[in-house]
Amino acid sequence: MRTEQRSDLARFDVSSSDPEVADAWLRDAYGASWRRGSGDPAAVRFAATGASGPGFSLASLHHSGVVGAETGPLHAAVVIGTVLGGVVEVAHGDATLTAEHGTPYLLPPGAPWRVRWEDLSAETLRLERWALDAAAVGIGWDGGAVRFAGVTPRSPGWARFLRATIAHVRDDVVAPAPPGAAGPALREAARELAVAVLVAFPTNVVEGLEHGTPAVGVEKVDPAEPAVIRRAVEFIETNAQRDIGVAEIAEAARLGVRGLQVAFRRHRDQTPLEYLRQVRMQSAHRELQTADPAEGATVAEVAARWGFSHPGRFAVEYRRHFGRHPSETLRA
Repeated sequence: MRTEQRSDLARFDVSSSDPEVADAWLRDAYGASWRRGSGDPAAVRFAATGASGPGFSLASLHHSGVVGAETGPLHAAVVIGTVLGGVVEVAHGDATLTAEHGTPYLLPPGAPWRVRWEDLSAETLRLERWALDAAAVGIGWDGGAVRFAGVTPRSPGWARFLRATIAHVRDDVVAPAPPGAAGPALREAARELAVAVLVAFPTNVVEGLEHGTPAVGVEKVDPAEPAVIRRAVEFIETNAQRDIGVAEIAEAARLGVRGLQVAFRRHRDQTPLEYLRQVRMQSAHRELQTADPAEGATVAEVAARWGFSHPGRFAVEYRRHFGRHPSETLRA
């Protein structure tokens, strides 16, 4: 399951009733020293299906019986699990976490940990450190290596966001791709997964960006706003009259669509398309202020020029923004 910076897609499908096969696969995937717990080894049922791409691996695991593991610090990757059935307990130091069904948890990175499970059914994400660090830089972080301050998501909402991102990559990117597939879609999937992990769990990246740690390429006058936001804003303001969408904005910002949406929500409390609409509305307002109805200028014409194809809806939205009907602005 470990695929050091591989650029293609590799699928795996393992099913066995041999405890040694299960232990060997888990050891190779997660680097732990596995020990068999109570129960009849002859009754073991183990299955692991999934795929590995550039910087990440996704797996669906099923393992009957009771199993325990101990490991040294995991430095090269982070592992996130989501329990769907059974019981899982993870311990490091004096702290023990009993994983909640449906809530992602992080195997403590950079520290020894112990895990015990019983009749496990789970989804796991292994994310290579280099992919995580690269994604952090992509959203504007320039504060060194990523460090985690907790092993559970910052809120139920962020937990749902992470699970939705994993499901999107699994179902919309990995599932339809043939084995050996390579290209931008897989690299973008790794970035999306990494960004989701960065914002879902408490990290120095989230803390730093929220409190103004300088971001790559951002002037000190506004250190809290990442370079990707600056690039997106400049593109939107320059191209607001064109037929552009979130895909074009993300490409200009040099970030994936989902990553850009997360960055915009965090730093501007809006989506990129909401900002685009705001820019278009302000531009239409300025044009109405300077247009001359005596020369044939109309509200509908100005609205259409700025991407508002329905005059009635434009008028309602305009009045909400500026407190008057657009025709009043034009006449004035």
